[in-house]
Amino acid sequence: RKQIPHAIQDDLMKTGTAHLIAISGLNISLLAGTFYCVLLLCRVSQKPAAVFGFLFVLVYSVIAGLGVSVQRASIMACASFLGLAIERENHGFNVLFLAFFILTWLSPSNLYDIAFQLSFLAVFSLMLSIPKSLRWSECADELWTTVAVLAGTLPVGIWYFHVFAPASVFANLLAIPLFHLSLLFALLGILNPMAAVSTFFASLASAALKTGLGWIHYWGTLDWAYFYVPRPSKLLMMLYYLALTACYVLWKKPKLNARFSKFALPVSLSAWLIVIFLILCPVAPDGRFTALSAGNSNIFFIQVPGCRPWLINTGRGDPSQQVKWIVEPYLK
Repeated sequence: RKQIPHAIQDDLMKTGTAHLIAISGLNISLLAGTFYCVLLLCRVSQKPAAVFGFLFVLVYSVIAGLGVSVQRASIMACASFLGLAIERENHGFNVLFLAFFILTWLSPSNLYDIAFQLSFLAVFSLMLSIPKSLRWSECADELWTTVAVLAGTLPVGIWYFHVFAPASVFANLLAIPLFHLSLLFALLGILNPMAAVSTFFASLASAALKTGLGWIHYWGTLDWAYFYVPRPSKLLMMLYYLALTACYVLWKKPKLNARFSKFALPVSLSAWLIVIFLILCPVAPDGRFTALSAGNSNIFFIQVPGCRPWLINTGRGDPSQQVKWIVEPYLK
């Protein structure tokens, strides 16, 4: 991952698609699922195949480095394979909360880890959106799940990174299936013993990857692709999730909405949208001191009433041109 060109990393950051190169649930589920299906095709019965899949996930998670998101995905995958081995039905939320409690039991400090918070929020939001998304078309499903994950992680992402990328909704719409295809073709090429067929799948994987990167780069060049916002207050974050929870509960329980009044859902939705506006468009104070994180260096922007603003440091110029993708978008 460290060998990825900085220009590509910048595009991924600006479009909210950096999760595509992270070793997490996508990689583990696709690799373990492919391994499990290959065993079934080789006429291995379900229980032994599930046991081998369980062991495969354990080995892969160790090789991948046992990051928090890898641990979460590995625990969920192992629990799913264990359910197949003992012929018990898996419940997604039970598996997710099992991973949550195991990781917090092993290290309570994980609760304060950025990857831990965003990983569980993203998966939880995705799982909540799945029952509804399955009723729509494939394109609408992809858009719906992307919006659901963005809604579930919005204030936390802004709290840590001070960035909001509206282009992520559209960039992920095509980038996710293209990266899925690229990884799948790469796996088929690796597993195929015939050199010609393996080369064919490798070319397909390369084409899918280049197309996905080109799509991401296009959205990253737009002026409104991303912009910087100040860290929201804890009160706003609490109000955001309270309003979002109220919207979800009233939407899923129409009878509950009718019991209170027919305006309960519109009022909750309006409150949620108002909180989003306050997070993304905060009222500027008389004076402001802003520090932009730029890795090993810090960029400071000072605004004082009656004086011209001061910009101290513009970040490194090589190889990532931080003045271009950090300072300029903020000043706009």
